[in-house]
Amino acid sequence: ATQALLGEVRRRYLPNTVLALKAPDAESMLPLLEGRGLVEGSPAAYVCENYACKLPVTTPEALAALLDGDAAV
Repeated sequence: ATQALLGEVRRRYLPNTVLALKAPDAESMLPLLEGRGLVEGSPAAYVCENYACKLPVTTPEALAALLDGDAAV
């Protein structure tokens, strides 16, 4: 599932974008990742912009909609 989410990000040209990963059992040194992890046992993607994050998504389709700017996720 993690690879499917990563694949969705990698399909796009996203300049000025930061991609940060954290293993579920790893401590994060990045404040950005504190409190963010699995959602109901599934890998999750958190899309953040201008210091605010949208709700996490767990499917490639939902991530694609967020990355494409579709607010109807």
